[in-house]
Amino acid sequence: MKNSDNELEKNLKLIKERLNRRGVERLTAEFEFDYKIKDKQGLYHGRAFNISSFGIGFYADTILYEGEVLLFKFTLNEEVMVIPGKVIRVGGKEVSCEFDISDEERERFIRLFNSEIKRDDSKIVISIRDIKKSID
Repeated sequence: MKNSDNELEKNLKLIKERLNRRGVERLTAEFEFDYKIKDKQGLYHGRAFNISSFGIGFYADTILYEGEVLLFKFTLNEEVMVIPGKVIRVGGKEVSCEFDISDEERERFIRLFNSEIKRDDSKIVISIRDIKKSID
């Protein structure tokens, strides 16, 4: 019984953590990027439909599975940033991933992304309802 209590407590902690992350507002943003599946050959192409500092929702050009680790390659404010992420949900071509980065790297990503969306030549298209927003 004690073992199942520990497991339940662990699962509740994970659920609370994910809910807190979902509390971070996602930005409706469209942009293209490359990614690869960790430990496999090949480079793939994705198109984001939303993003936050904790993860990304995107359309995939290959079959992906929950639990796979991806390496995202973003060019932001003329800097290349590679971010690892784990597939947490797949619905057809729509994929949701959680980023697996340190707080320091998250801060760098936020700074670069927010600088990129302010550029006149940015390829990131922000939804009109989110036009005055940035990621946190």
